[in-house]
Amino acid sequence: MTCPIIVPAARAKKYAEQLVQKYEIDCRGLTILTEAASGAYLFNPMIPLLGGADRVITFCRDSRYARTEEVELSMRAAYTQVDMAERYEFQTKINEEDVFGADIVTNSGHLRPFDSAFLERMKGTAVLSLMWEPWELRPGEVDINTAKRRGILVMGTNEHDAPCDMRPYSFLTAMHLLMAHQTPLVDGRILVIGDQTTLAFPIEEGLSKLGLEARRISMDVNQTQLEEMLDWATYVLVAEHSDSRVIIGVDGLITAVDLLKADIAAVGVIAGFVDRNDLESNGVSVYPDQIAPAGYMSYLPSVLGPNPVMDLFAAGLKVGEIMARARLSGMPVTEAAKWTLAHSPALDLDGEMAWI
Repeated sequence: MTCPIIVPAARAKKYAEQLVQKYEIDCRGLTILTEAASGAYLFNPMIPLLGGADRVITFCRDSRYARTEEVELSMRAAYTQVDMAERYEFQTKINEEDVFGADIVTNSGHLRPFDSAFLERMKGTAVLSLMWEPWELRPGEVDINTAKRRGILVMGTNEHDAPCDMRPYSFLTAMHLLMAHQTPLVDGRILVIGDQTTLAFPIEEGLSKLGLEARRISMDVNQTQLEEMLDWATYVLVAEHSDSRVIIGVDGLITAVDLLKADIAAVGVIAGFVDRNDLESNGVSVYPDQIAPAGYMSYLPSVLGPNPVMDLFAAGLKVGEIMARARLSGMPVTEAAKWTLAHSPALDLDGEMAWI
């Protein structure tokens, strides 16, 4: 059985064409190494193809979402419909030539981690686009020390400003979760937990703009404020992407006892460390069914379909394009980073990892 195509291929291609225009993507003369994946991620390779890339190499491996055979069949079926089936390369093994030949490598799930061995195989002018904001970089995903030693430019993508403003998708993702969990929205009081300007903030703002009762608390909230907020709330929505501490559960910021005392019977999790077993054993409903570890999202914008996924991918590809052209022109890596910040929706790495 193939992976389901969630929108017609022609419609996805049309949106990919819009994104190429939106970000002014020009991949002519460039080789892109990216992933082949299922569901909402199926159409991402259309974007560099429509942007004129010389080669688009898509790498796939088995995952809990789909086997490589299923992804290959789904891609073949979808891309055949729009006369693009012969334009990408589908790989299940990464060979030395493909890694060395890539001008842009995307920070895609099937390709990670980018350890020292991987980065050593890349050519010196190659670049790695994170395709999300640098604060999301998790330990062990990219060997920044090797990248810096070799001059392989690694930069993130700005998700909180135009042209790639993902904040509306954060709110829409939260609405999708709340409705899927059959949360009383009109008469409910939703307490949002989180500190990210790209996640918890727009969720609270969006709910409030709809006239719904919503408040947000920080992970640094004091105990008195927390108790007051819990007494006010009827539902808790966890949207904290960067804090690795237990947010709800034994020894967490909030315990099951706290929820029961406040008469809160349901918790939704977009991102954050929540002890599902502890809550459910105390009669608290938790959604979704699978809770991701800290640093990962449990409920992704991909639930909305391919559009948010393709939008962010296109923005990250633009960052990669500008990085790659700067490095191929002979520009030193620090100057290339400055140029990329000025001419694309790029963000520098954080702290000691920063290029500038």
